[in-house]
Amino acid sequence: MPRTRVTPPRRRTSASARAFLFSDLRDYTSYVEAKGDAAAARLLREYRTLVRREVARHDGGEVKTEGDSFYVGFDSASSALECAVAILRAADAQNGRDPASPLRIGVGLHAGETVEYDDQFVGSAVNIASRLAGKAGAMELLISDTLRGLVRTSQSLPMSERGALELKGVAERIRAWNVEWREPEPQRARGSAEAPPSLSAPPPAAAVGQLLCPIVVGRKAESAR
Repeated sequence: MPRTRVTPPRRRTSASARAFLFSDLRDYTSYVEAKGDAAAARLLREYRTLVRREVARHDGGEVKTEGDSFYVGFDSASSALECAVAILRAADAQNGRDPASPLRIGVGLHAGETVEYDDQFVGSAVNIASRLAGKAGAMELLISDTLRGLVRTSQSLPMSERGALELKGVAERIRAWNVEWREPEPQRARGSAEAPPSLSAPPPAAAVGQLLCPIVVGRKAESAR
């Protein structure tokens, strides 16, 4: 009796959910033209150092860096958001110290399933994160509605709806949110109300030229009458 040949099941390519951060410098080409190659190289070095420091602090994985563009992956959506906020806050502080060479960073975040391929990731989630970063203005953080849903109850950052954005190469519009990453300014302490004068306080000084005396003098004749 001939043996039946068993065909092994086809191995499916495994997909996993991740969050992705893309960032780049706004007006970098103009900066090169205006400041020169040496100044642009210093700016790029400061930018890369800053971003890599925050990526390491938030357990991100630098997938690819080309020119002024970063492509970073995270296992957690919250970590991706916290890293993006830290990058922009650090850049803002550095810009305050050196306004002549500002780091004008735009950041985009999205989360979704992707497939690992050739030390990178393949999937729509990567493309959307990249396109959102392209829509972000200088010092702006844009996140997809998908990522917002993942961090909605674990993060307290204010967000304003950006609307449904048309992204290049993406078949449907993607609803996006603008994250208010700046730390709120500390409220000024209200001045305490003026305390009522103490009962033991000395009486107010008399006005100049005024004589205060509890005894009537020089009025004997008038008093006798």
